[in-house]
Amino acid sequence: MEKYELEFEYEWHNWVPWDDIKKSTNVRNKIVDIPESSGVYEVRRKNAGNPNERLTIGCSANLRDRVQDELVKGDRTLHNRGPKIREKEDTSKIEVRWATTIYYYELELDLQRKYIEQFGALPEYDKRYKPGR
Repeated sequence: MEKYELEFEYEWHNWVPWDDIKKSTNVRNKIVDIPESSGVYEVRRKNAGNPNERLTIGCSANLRDRVQDELVKGDRTLHNRGPKIREKEDTSKIEVRWATTIYYYELELDLQRKYIEQFGALPEYDKRYKPGR
C-alpha cells in the first residue's frame, strides 16, 4: 500500500482560555469571536508537561456551534466530549484553538494520525473515536 502525506493550508487561531469562550456566549460580553465557518479545533491543558498533548481534537461544519455552544457551554447534548471535560477538568486551566478550512474532516483525521504517531494513542477524551470512523 502506498503512503502519502496530505497537504492542507490552514492557520491556527491563538490559544484562548476555555472560560473566556464560556463568558463570550452573551452578545454584550463578546470576548472571543469564534467563526461560523467549518474547521478543526483542539483542546489542551495550560502549562501541561508537554505543550503538544491534547484533550481532544475535533472538527465541525460550524466551529461556533460546536466549540462555543456544544463543547464549552453545553447547550446541546450532541457533543459527548464536552460534558466529560467539564465534569473532570478544571476549565480555568484549559485552552482551545481552531483553524478554518473547507477540508475539516480530512484535516481532523490528519491531525489525529499525527497525534497517534507522536503519543501512541488518541487524545484522552477521543479514546472511543478512531481515525477514519
